[in-house]
Amino acid sequence: TSLVTGKSSVKAEIIWTLKAVKSHFSFRSCVGLNDLFRTMFHDSQIAKSFQLSKTKCSYLVNYGIAPHFQQELVVSTKQSPYISLSFDESLNDVLQEKEMDVIIHFWNAIAKKIEVHYLELYLQLSILALTQNEKILLEN
Repeated sequence: TSLVTGKSSVKAEIIWTLKAVKSHFSFRSCVGLNDLFRTMFHDSQIAKSFQLSKTKCSYLVNYGIAPHFQQELVVSTKQSPYISLSFDESLNDVLQEKEMDVIIHFWNAIAKKIEVHYLELYLQLSILALTQNEKILLEN
């Protein structure tokens, strides 16, 4: 039963993480959840083994969930006959560096609609700092 409970706990942690992302919760909103769920659902084995911290939530988003959706985005865009990229440059006040957000627009043939997705963030200082020789080395 511990394996089943373990899988169920991981599933519960992933479901909460997806909820946090969809609702624009900060990762800090996970602080105290473990105790809250144990108190609310004191007879639940899943609540007793639920372990989600702000760090774990961040890790699940960045290294667990995001790669899945990035791969889905790649598949969708490869099937599209129309793709457009948009760039938005601004100054990052904290780092005092220019940053460039890349947005992709494409026709989703399955959904029959234009989709717009955030693709990537680039710090321009790191891009501009590359010499022509370094660019050639990185490309090969």
